[in-house]
Amino acid sequence: MGGPNIWEEQRNFVKNLHEQGILDSRFDEILDLPRENPQFVIDLVTKFCSDAENSIAALIRYHNEPDINYPKVIDRAHQIKGASSCIGGHRMALASRELRYACEDKDKDSFLQDQG
Repeated sequence: MGGPNIWEEQRNFVKNLHEQGILDSRFDEILDLPRENPQFVIDLVTKFCSDAENSIAALIRYHNEPDINYPKVIDRAHQIKGASSCIGGHRMALASRELRYACEDKDKDSFLQDQG
């Protein structure tokens, strides 16, 4: 058999994301779900990515408004943080927390600052 199987590729990819601090152990728990239904994990991650993309687009719209509605931004940041934490998206959860703090301080300069 020439080359790594799909499970080995997945393991290496996830390991790389862990090393970058993007994922945490919660994602490993999701991957450990029974392998009889791999479509479940695919659907879960796909739904998370779609929801996150929509939320980030909304945050950008809010940022571009002349008067930012900080409570709306805080709600979106809280949604992203919760979803990210549930799926093991460590860095996104941290960035969402920092965004919430900036909004609580009404600090527009830090609103969409690169969280690294």
